[in-house]
Amino acid sequence: MVQMKAKLMQLKWPILSSILLLGLGTIYLNATQHTYILPAYSDGSSRASVKIHLPSNYASRSSWPVLISLHGFHSDQLVQYNLFRLHELVDELGFILVTPSGRKEDSTAGWRFWDANNFCCNFTGRSNSDFNYLKDLVNTLNDDSSYSRIDLNKVYFFGHSNGGAMSYKMACGWSKVKGIISVAGFMSRKDDSGNLISTGTDPCPDEGPTKIVQIHGTDDDSIFWNGDVDSALPGSSHNQIWSVPQLMENWLVHNNCTSTSDFSASSVNAVSSTSGNETEVRRYHGCDSGGEVVRYKVDNGTHNLNLRKSFLKSVLAEMMNL
Repeated sequence: MVQMKAKLMQLKWPILSSILLLGLGTIYLNATQHTYILPAYSDGSSRASVKIHLPSNYASRSSWPVLISLHGFHSDQLVQYNLFRLHELVDELGFILVTPSGRKEDSTAGWRFWDANNFCCNFTGRSNSDFNYLKDLVNTLNDDSSYSRIDLNKVYFFGHSNGGAMSYKMACGWSKVKGIISVAGFMSRKDDSGNLISTGTDPCPDEGPTKIVQIHGTDDDSIFWNGDVDSALPGSSHNQIWSVPQLMENWLVHNNCTSTSDFSASSVNAVSSTSGNETEVRRYHGCDSGGEVVRYKVDNGTHNLNLRKSFLKSVLAEMMNL
């Protein structure tokens, strides 16, 4: 655990330094930015304010799709902003961006996390449900006159690592979620009772077709492509989470797609630090209406992927039909 803390701190501080150099005022750009906290969940320092970005022409339309952006374990809103910079696309594409923070491991200190599944990341056993919090957050915002133009038929999640895992949980339990984009996210191989689930099993049979996008690096040494996890995480071992191919297979079953071998392949330059098309794209065929499974395999990609703005714009536009 100590090794993991040190490792994540090494990743986090360069990101924060770059924000300080840029100046906090530069991260909001043209979109109107608000701060909101859900009163029912205001529990001291554990819950941070929710950052909301509205399009600058917000009043011109009666409804907008909403994207909820979830940070990873031992991260926060600021790191999520700088790593993916989704706020820069609010005006360009036309959507509402909501960026909440997970709880801290205790009421006053500790790492922020989402209780995504029985593996990660509620390691200290805190009570209350992040699933209910996020669901209530969207509904409460929509009931507020300042944010009532949210289209509840167009709810999407974008998550990194633990946030990606939480996005999968939201897709599996809330019918309003039409699609998710998971960057280095994962799902547990065990159900809530701790029983191992067979490969090729529908991960959420009670929900309808869902758009699924998984973006994952082959050199991720926190959430491995093959399903291993960093040994410093509590309870980590092989068979804790699905490998990326297994995860995609399960969602192909859920969306009733043709098969694991029926897909269109292409390549794209997704990472800012490379000049070639390092990312293999698989778009699977024959899925039920409203369902989609797309896999982006980033060759030599690490856990904190520095994704191109043009790539993210394309992925978001396709996901939300913008």
